Amino acid sequence: MSRAGDLELWSAQDAADLRRLYAALEDEDLTGALLAVEGAARDLVEPVRRRLDRWAVAVADRLEGEVHGPAAAQALRAVLVDEVQLKGETEDYYRPRTCHLSAVVQIRRGMPILVSAVWLIVARRAGLEAEGVGLPGHFIARVGAPRPALVDPFERGRPLDEAACKTLVAELTGGQLPWEDDFLAPVSDVALVQRVLRNLLNIAEKTNDGRLLYRAAHMLARLAPEQPEDQLRLCAVMEAIGATPSAMRAYGRVMRRFAGHEAAEKARERLERLRRDPPTEH
Repeated sequence: MSRAGDLELWSAQDAADLRRLYAALEDEDLTGALLAVEGAARDLVEPVRRRLDRWAVAVADRLEGEVHGPAAAQALRAVLVDEVQLKGETEDYYRPRTCHLSAVVQIRRGMPILVSAVWLIVARRAGLEAEGVGLPGHFIARVGAPRPALVDPFERGRPLDEAACKTLVAELTGGQLPWEDDFLAPVSDVALVQRVLRNLLNIAEKTNDGRLLYRAAHMLARLAPEQPEDQLRLCAVMEAIGATPSAMRAYGRVMRRFAGHEAAEKARERLERLRRDPPTEH
């Protein structure tokens, strides 16, 4: 394990959680992957799974015959919104628990991506087709087949169509981002987990939580070793929390691994600056 001052950066438990994350993604187990991301205690795992299973059974009981999108959305809404009272968190948004599956299942509130993840997990366990859709700045779900329906789980399963999605993106980006049809492309579970980790990074920065900041950055970098931006982000996090020697070694690895890429030049510039002007310890 490593430390920055009195801050433990990466513990044996973190390493175990990363192994759990790899295994869950390999098994296409979104529940297990999200529980590993949050580092859920072992005694939480089965209660969370059992509750999600109960919700899925309740949804399946409402389904008959061919389940096209609107019918699937209606069944999910009847259970997850009307009965369970699952909704978006609007008052205490920037807290790690809004990105923790176990907390969202317990308190029935969370960030858009976690509330959507619950919809996906329950829908799939009920035998429905379901996939995430990562709009810029907002995460939604597509459920049912052969005529799938778009819904906004954060807004209590509000039905959406392409026009509504265009309006939503325009509102979230201040009209600065032109619409692209690819915005409605399905998001893999791996990409969903990466987006959750980026949300946790943002929360850690806002709350000045160095431990969470490093953990999320490290997991993200390990999940996407081919992404130079994620490797540079981990280097920058090491700097931010005072782990300068580790940051310098990490910048060196980025330079070697991504030689010829813009990221290698950025890493070289940062490494030279640290060598020339090392931070003063207080």
